[in-house]
Amino acid sequence: MATARTIEIVAIAERDKLPLWELMQRYLAELSTLGGDGPVQGAYRYRYFDAYWREAERWPMWIVSDGETAGFALVRKDGARMEMAEFFIEPAFRRGGIGVRAARAIIQRFPGRWELSEFRENLPAIAFWRRVLDGFAKYHETSEGERITQLFEAPGSA
Repeated sequence: MATARTIEIVAIAERDKLPLWELMQRYLAELSTLGGDGPVQGAYRYRYFDAYWREAERWPMWIVSDGETAGFALVRKDGARMEMAEFFIEPAFRRGGIGVRAARAIIQRFPGRWELSEFRENLPAIAFWRRVLDGFAKYHETSEGERITQLFEAPGSA
């Protein structure tokens, strides 16, 4: 019988920007298979990276499982609603429920209106966010252009 892994959501300190940047490069490389910009001089760009330590309504977070970095989340407030700007789970930690549990824990930290959005071509991401929300929060899904969006009210921490 498999043992349930622990999940912790930890704020990323500014001194840990480099490890996040390195992990983000793997995430952006994975996303680049769906189109968009490739690397410039060997690195993928992310124009809002530094804003996560400069702006009060942005939160960079590590996802830690049994003491190991399993991924990260970048959350931001846009007007009256919250957005999961970026969310990444390392491939070695996928398919065991860690991502769903982490996503729900992060969403519960910010009760109220939320928006999630995925590229239409990113079928695994769409399926993942539907799994996160099913039975957790009633959502309304829209499809416009190249994006699929889920809108919902997040429950507060239990």
